[in-house]
Amino acid sequence: MAAASVAAVAQTRKTLDFPRFKLVNGKLDVDKDGIEMPASGASLCLVEGAKTCFQMAPHQETDGKFTYQFARDPLSERIVLKGGGSLAFFSASDYSVEPLKFDRLALLRYEENGRLTNLLPYIAVSFQGERAMWTLPDISAMPVLVTADLYWDFDANETRWDDHRYFVEAYRGDISSDRYVFLFKYLTKRKYASGDHKPVRVLGPERNEVLRRLLRAAAQP
Repeated sequence: MAAASVAAVAQTRKTLDFPRFKLVNGKLDVDKDGIEMPASGASLCLVEGAKTCFQMAPHQETDGKFTYQFARDPLSERIVLKGGGSLAFFSASDYSVEPLKFDRLALLRYEENGRLTNLLPYIAVSFQGERAMWTLPDISAMPVLVTADLYWDFDANETRWDDHRYFVEAYRGDISSDRYVFLFKYLTKRKYASGDHKPVRVLGPERNEVLRRLLRAAAQP
């Protein structure tokens, strides 16, 4: 597929303007030891009409021994699309303490029937990570999601406070599934501050490399 034709991959249906909304923390329960634990995920709720809510779903570890609830610190921003309409980029944190806590991400579309559809697969970014929605009309009519999360090299005796290399991932809207799909993942050559003493700033310096890989992915049949 030529790079110039990639925009056709993303936005083939009309996207409505995302209505006004509010963010709501998840509910908490108190366990037998008096410790507050999350009982449900945070929600993004429309404030007009049917007042539909999207609740961040829990995530179970592969061994089934622990389930994460993304109950606190909900954040959202409206993403305006070049072709018209807008989406809501929504995140909420689990109840771990730093540096173990991480955010689950959702990209919500408002449907004509009033429902809210999450276009993302399960994606979570740690406290020491970074995420962004990039508008790249030459590559996709829908924004491209790019994330960065640290690689902790235990063999090199790295500590939490050291600079680290980062895994960078990219996701793009797919016409056949009407959802976002994984494109690529790579490990940076450079090391970056991990957020304890300086803000995490990976995606800016890595932008040219990410764009190069996006264009290469766009050229694939």
